[in-house]
Amino acid sequence: MMYANPELLGGVAADVSGSEPAALPFFQRPIMMDRDLAASFLALRTALGGQASRLEKDTRLRSVLMQFILRHAYTRHSLRLAGKERRAVEVVREYLEDNHAANVSLEELSRLSNLSPFHLTRVFSERVGMPPHAYQTQVRVARARDLLLRGWPITSAAFETGFADQSHLTRHFKRVVGVTPGSYAKNSKNVQ
Repeated sequence: MMYANPELLGGVAADVSGSEPAALPFFQRPIMMDRDLAASFLALRTALGGQASRLEKDTRLRSVLMQFILRHAYTRHSLRLAGKERRAVEVVREYLEDNHAANVSLEELSRLSNLSPFHLTRVFSERVGMPPHAYQTQVRVARARDLLLRGWPITSAAFETGFADQSHLTRHFKRVVGVTPGSYAKNSKNVQ
């Protein structure tokens, strides 16, 4: 069960349609059977209860609401076509690279790019191949890898690159690189 702030729901509906809606979306059925939406909702709950970045939490929440509106609102909304927002995406990429350790919000990136949060997430994903929070995680892991190669302790590398702690870094590092940070550091010393 989910209770969405009406202002946030209206904002997402406006983002989806590309214009301010006259009213909040209406949902005829109080219970919906939708496996994909349920999986997205579960990922949101996991992110909210875990060590996910603010950016990931914001992105997942808006994604769930967007799916909810597109699939189940009585008044059907169609996605606004993505234009040529190449420069906005590049500005956000550069900002995430320069501020990889910061706990940035989707709203902050939205203001920076002059795009709505939903539209920014969509065009960023289309252009880069992943949403902003995933890109930030990739940048953080790459920076941690560099620090480990320079002999930094894992906990220091985790803190310096914006991860909550060593286990948070380890989980993402292993998923991205394929080995734990400790194994990576050890093997890179053997190679050098």
